[in-house]
Amino acid sequence: VWFAAAWYITNQKQGVSALGLQRVLGLSSYQTAWAMLHRFRRAMVRPERDLLAGTVEIDEASLALRRRRGRRGPRLRPMRDAEHAPVSVKAVAHSLPGPKYRRISWREGTAAPLSSHFAALRVRAAPRNERHEEPWLLIEWPRGASAPRHYWFSTLPADTPLKTLVATAQGRWRIERDYQELKSELGLHHFEGRGWRGFHHHATLCIAAYGFLMRERLEHLKKKSPQLKEPTVPKAFRPRGARPDATPRSAVDPSHGISPRPRDRTTATALPVLRASTR
Repeated sequence: VWFAAAWYITNQKQGVSALGLQRVLGLSSYQTAWAMLHRFRRAMVRPERDLLAGTVEIDEASLALRRRRGRRGPRLRPMRDAEHAPVSVKAVAHSLPGPKYRRISWREGTAAPLSSHFAALRVRAAPRNERHEEPWLLIEWPRGASAPRHYWFSTLPADTPLKTLVATAQGRWRIERDYQELKSELGLHHFEGRGWRGFHHHATLCIAAYGFLMRERLEHLKKKSPQLKEPTVPKAFRPRGARPDATPRSAVDPSHGISPRPRDRTTATALPVLRASTR
């Protein structure tokens, strides 16, 4: 299987996908094809390879390349050497000056707002000799503590404010609380199907119900705030276009035509009755 996969990958000019490799090899699992393809790709890449020079044949075409003497091309991949050695996040936290750590509050607590001191900077992770984007490194170092408490890596955009980074990193408590309420109150864990579509429908209904309950809870809290009251109608109010002798609105009884008790049957009006024909 591995030889067949190597032949198929090296003979495709337009690239190979894991789905196509699965179809050609007849594999039953997509994950197996994906793992094989990525192992081949890692084996075919050498970060320390030399630059191409001379005449190179690529896909039945010849290209003439010349190497500049005394000057190499730009480095596309970060390399670990004496000048570019990886450092720990703890060392980065200790290297930052004190003014870099700002006091940020992210939510209301039981007694007081929860807050701490945070610092954020753009770094480059160094798990291997591969090119990576520069994520955010968020550091929490409370005032008076001997060492930082938490570290986070974030892929949010480079112009993200520090307060947004802190609110996103500290959102785990809200997510866990919402998940617990969805399971205990709304039956998220009652789903017993096996398909993704059924679970997606079930989770969507649970989340919609939870959103409705949260809205009702917020509306209940807003009742304590001052609200605008409907103005009262004056007693001498008369609608526009009404006659001068019209009855004022305050004197109109909407239930005047409804009898409070059933009518007496003794005073009922006699109705004529037709005699039945004897024919």
